[in-house]
Amino acid sequence: MFDFDDTLVDTAPGKQEAYRRVARLIHSEADGNVSPEELIKQISRISEEMNRRRAYSRDEWWRILAREHGLSVTKHLELRATVAYWTSFRQHTQLYPDTLTVLKAIKAHGIPLGVVTDTDGWVGIKRWRLRTSPIFEYFDAVVIAGEDTRRTKPDTKPFNLCAERLGVRPQDVLFVGDKPYTDIVGAKSAGMSAALVKRREWGDVMGADYVIESLSPILEVLR
Repeated sequence: MFDFDDTLVDTAPGKQEAYRRVARLIHSEADGNVSPEELIKQISRISEEMNRRRAYSRDEWWRILAREHGLSVTKHLELRATVAYWTSFRQHTQLYPDTLTVLKAIKAHGIPLGVVTDTDGWVGIKRWRLRTSPIFEYFDAVVIAGEDTRRTKPDTKPFNLCAERLGVRPQDVLFVGDKPYTDIVGAKSAGMSAALVKRREWGDVMGADYVIESLSPILEVLR
């Protein structure tokens, strides 16, 4: 079982383009005296803070931005900013170089594959992103935590629900994710083995059974 963002797909290009597009939109339509460059920096900071808090509603991100900088961001502008964000994010997110190779190899061995990923804050957005990705066909079960379940990761219910849909026991699952505080903690609490794909330096790997630098070593772990 895999996480999606920053595990299977590289979101960095999508985030940067989404930040730029929202900054330009808010700068052009909200009263205030903040440059687009400064808005990009502030959106990036808010993104980091809110993701660590597992607060995924982008509408709330723009409200925080407005409060901090005295901007007049209307509900209509919030909506347009969120649509612009996810459109840009989706267009510019890309697979990691070894994602397809790894998924094809696992599938060729008849191993069932699942995804457990958190909501994007708007119901349906994450499922849309998954369904329109080139890897959706490889998965036998998909769980959107926060939509298919009440809570997001690291709550154990999303992990257990995916295992149930795959028809496997949690103790027979290897979960692969990039965030120790959601993916590793949640999977281990659900009784699964866990591999951390170390896309950045976290310090504490939260008890991960394997720590790898890319997806390719997963094939050796499975062997």
